Amino acid sequence: MNFTDYDQFKKQMDERYGYILEEGQDYTAPLWFGEFGTNTSDNYWKFLIKYLDETQIHWAYWAYTGYKHEP
Repeated sequence: MNFTDYDQFKKQMDERYGYILEEGQDYTAPLWFGEFGTNTSDNYWKFLIKYLDETQIHWAYWAYTGYKHEP
């Protein structure tokens, strides 16, 4: 995903997940995000939180493992 532009990030998230929230469709369902990473050097976390807030998707993350392992 492109993490430098929020509009592109939002478009990709809508294509992958956001369509599930479209009311009145056979595939309409509640959506909840969990267990996603926070330790990135790009805009992923900022864009993701903004997207989840705008779409009112509920979410949670594991604060305990807030590091990135690199061999």
